Amino acid sequence: MEYFFNNYPSFTTKTGMANDRNRLNQRYKAIIDWNKSYIAKRSVLDIASHDGRWAFAALKARAQHVTCVEPRESHIKWIHANMKENGANLSDYTVIQGDIHAELEKFKERQFDMVFCLGFFYHTLEHGSILRHLKRIQPDYMVFDTRISQGQEKAILLHWERSDHGLMAYDSHNNNYLCGVPTQAALEDMFKWCGYSWEYFNWSTVAEIPSDYVKDRVTVRLTRNELKNT
Repeated sequence: MEYFFNNYPSFTTKTGMANDRNRLNQRYKAIIDWNKSYIAKRSVLDIASHDGRWAFAALKARAQHVTCVEPRESHIKWIHANMKENGANLSDYTVIQGDIHAELEKFKERQFDMVFCLGFFYHTLEHGSILRHLKRIQPDYMVFDTRISQGQEKAILLHWERSDHGLMAYDSHNNNYLCGVPTQAALEDMFKWCGYSWEYFNWSTVAEIPSDYVKDRVTVRLTRNELKNT
């Protein structure tokens, strides 16, 4: 399982973006392999699912059910195609086309056991709104994989993105979207405010660390404090 995506080439040959196989295999170790015991037999919400790669990997790690939320129609087609090609059962996943900022409002408390927020938290300026809804939903666990800004301050560094690019922030009304990248200190305060404890994946244990994970990116597992203290 160390080279998970070697067995499922559709994720690295058909979507046309963010599909470097070696990088995905290394990220698999942090996102899925590190969290297998937390994923198994649990319902998962996958925020900004792209082509369904992590949703599918969660199903292979024995997730009970995965709900994908993705705004772009082209990406929705990728999710369905990849799930079908790789043999996922239709009853094991749900695909919602919509902006996660709006869709989070519709989910109920305790609707999901686990939330994936992977490669997304730096493509938004709605950090507070997202966390407020996650705090309300109260999953037992969350996995964040995100870029971070450098510095010791509790700050969010702003930048603009082109929303017409499939790997950038989504905005159906404007081509330019203002985003924010939190520092690690800011990120930890956000987690604390939500009522979660956190643990960082140790990327130094990976032989071929993707270059952006050396200092600009982190993978974090969050555990709801009520659960941690029982």
